[in-house]
Amino acid sequence: MRSNGHVYGKIYGVIEDLKEEYFMTQFVYKQIIDDLKMKIFAGKFADMRLPDERSLSETYQVSRSSIKRALTKMESVGIIFKKQGSGTFINPLYIRNESIFNYEGSNLGVTDNFQMHGKKPKIKVLSFSICPQTPTLC
Repeated sequence: MRSNGHVYGKIYGVIEDLKEEYFMTQFVYKQIIDDLKMKIFAGKFADMRLPDERSLSETYQVSRSSIKRALTKMESVGIIFKKQGSGTFINPLYIRNESIFNYEGSNLGVTDNFQMHGKKPKIKVLSFSICPQTPTLC
């Protein structure tokens, strides 16, 4: 019975170590994202291109996996985009309309976007016509 308790204690210790490492990694990649955002708005990347992963890992003195995680997150929310063979670039829409990209919930709809800028969406009919019913329009 004692040996089982000892084994469970070791497993629990390993899990705690992995959990701590996981949260440290989470924190590191978020720090990288925040710093890259700050540099983007400070105009540090005049050519709208980010350095490659290896250079970023050397700059931040972290593993490439932390850089990959940060860049993947930034790409998934539309801050950057990758062009195979060319590099990683800053999305010009991000710079122009950063408020949309700071939204932490789900994607914003058109109404939310208008309201965020103090506007109310409207509908304007540009044309109207009656089409005869066809088999595809049933």
